[in-house]
Amino acid sequence: MVRGSLTEHFEVKERVRQATDIVDLIGGYGEMRRQGRNWVTRCPWHDDRRPSLQVNPARQSWKCWVCNVGGDVFSFLMKRENLDFPAALRLLADKAGIPIEALTSKKGGLNRDQKNSLFQAMQWAADLYHQHLLHSEEAEPARAYLRQRGLLPPAVEAFRIGFAPEQWSWLLERANAAGHAPTILKEIGLAQARENGGFYDFYRGRLIFPIFDVQNRAISLGGRVLPEIAEREEAMGRHAAKYINGPETSIYTKSDHLFGLNLVRGAVEKSRHLVIVEGYTDVMMAWQAGLQNVVAVQGTALNERHIRLIRRFADRVTLVLDGDEAGIRRTNDILNLFVAEDLDLRIMIPPEGLDPCDYLLKYSATHFVELLDRAEDALEYKIRVETTGFDPLRDTQRANQAVSNILNTIAQTPRSVVMARGERNLREQQLLARLASRFQVEPWSLTQRLNELRSSRDQQQRRWSSGDEPRSDVANTEQATVSWLDPRKWDWKRLEVLELLLLQPDFLELIVERVPLEWFSDRTSQSVYALYCGCYEDGVAADFAQISNRTDDPDLQNILVSLDELAQEKNTRSSVTVEDRLSTVLEWFYREEVKASQRQTRAQLEETTLNEDQELAQLQALIQMERQRQGIQSSPDGK
Repeated sequence: MVRGSLTEHFEVKERVRQATDIVDLIGGYGEMRRQGRNWVTRCPWHDDRRPSLQVNPARQSWKCWVCNVGGDVFSFLMKRENLDFPAALRLLADKAGIPIEALTSKKGGLNRDQKNSLFQAMQWAADLYHQHLLHSEEAEPARAYLRQRGLLPPAVEAFRIGFAPEQWSWLLERANAAGHAPTILKEIGLAQARENGGFYDFYRGRLIFPIFDVQNRAISLGGRVLPEIAEREEAMGRHAAKYINGPETSIYTKSDHLFGLNLVRGAVEKSRHLVIVEGYTDVMMAWQAGLQNVVAVQGTALNERHIRLIRRFADRVTLVLDGDEAGIRRTNDILNLFVAEDLDLRIMIPPEGLDPCDYLLKYSATHFVELLDRAEDALEYKIRVETTGFDPLRDTQRANQAVSNILNTIAQTPRSVVMARGERNLREQQLLARLASRFQVEPWSLTQRLNELRSSRDQQQRRWSSGDEPRSDVANTEQATVSWLDPRKWDWKRLEVLELLLLQPDFLELIVERVPLEWFSDRTSQSVYALYCGCYEDGVAADFAQISNRTDDPDLQNILVSLDELAQEKNTRSSVTVEDRLSTVLEWFYREEVKASQRQTRAQLEETTLNEDQELAQLQALIQMERQRQGIQSSPDGK
């Protein structure tokens, strides 16, 4: 956020927005053509043969309904270039020639200069380790190991592989000369503090694998101990971990990055197919063999944040796993995540117990691609694993547990996705028919159990959305963001209020005074309405540009564009005036208030603490509220 007051932040943001032509910005990434008052281009986030990304120059917004993403100039640049808001703002400001103050990152409270110093130190260290590997005599064992693993110089250069010598202060000594303080190295995980004061190098006697973000900035390092060093440590009674990963820092979060994605991003965006393996050398060997869609996770299991990153680049994911029990357990957890996000997941286990690196060395890239093409659908894989090793007709307890496990996974698919996509529904019915045949049960009983599971899941989601209780299932270990909620599925009253505000901002005062923020029970619609309440409190106009300017959240920007599109479409089709629509929805809110007051009054009447006069007063109030609810006018004497 820009330093200074919130008002100054809005002013700078709006100035940059007005100076940026959204058609020119998006047109810089691909050919555009006019379609009525708008422009269209091919969406970069899905296989878009017919241009489906719409650009509205009057509103300065964009939207792809296929991907369900949209927003303004800032959110487009943030998504397209994987930038945070301050970086996108600065980039557009620089293009427009608008000077702005130093930005403060939302993460860690670091300003732009402080964060740049961390990036510079990490890049310096990665380059230093790389040059040491290439040219130092003491790095010959590391070069020999890479040759033995079959990794050639082009791959070593592309991935900037390095070597950290087996010394306690090799990097620290050179950092002082280069102007990088020990505290900076500690901040980014390259040094550790001694108990008695001072620092020492974190990486010693290891191959260095730099981790880059999709903007190709070095953000962390991974280290692999050389076999001869590990053997020597073991002989001395000490254990040297095979791999060590850098800690999470102000510039690196494990779940927000995938090793190798910076090199294969362009190819993955075109193919929309991502292959995920387990090791750094697996990724490097695949790249060396010409496979431009292979990445790896870094010291953590695949989780929901990874899924959000993957969705930006791919629609299909092939997970390459070991065939051991640990691999099977990981697959069960990961499958639930992918099914819940409606991503196509395949499972591939290389034969002969080989990892991808060894398989590619022994065979060829062609054979590996054939394995990927034959990779098993993850649900099919789960069914095969769950139904193996017992007779379902004799061992009914295990059979029932297997069916429950499979149905619980299938139920992760959102009901709206099943209803909207005919092929998904057909495939689901085919899976249930196979299960019914395998376990000798009626198909309708499985359908009924699946519907019950989905209903229970929907109820949990509604309770979570209203803030009553957190969700605890594995697919929701982190809070979902507003981007996963479709405004078309919202409660019609709340949706109507927001659409009316978009169509007629002059209604703001009347609506805000009649409809409290608390009426918006789910967090998403409440976040949108809160923007309008903020305009009301600040006494400013609530047109689309002003509302959009009050949030830097790209997900909320997307929802605002969706809401405005829906509002304009409904207004075109509707024969009812916006004034009549406002009257209808406000009447509904008024009646709800009356009902709430009635419930409160009845509860008070049931209390034994009320005396006769108090009971009479409450009864009269209840009668009056009922008259108001039914639109009955009171007589002059109040009866």
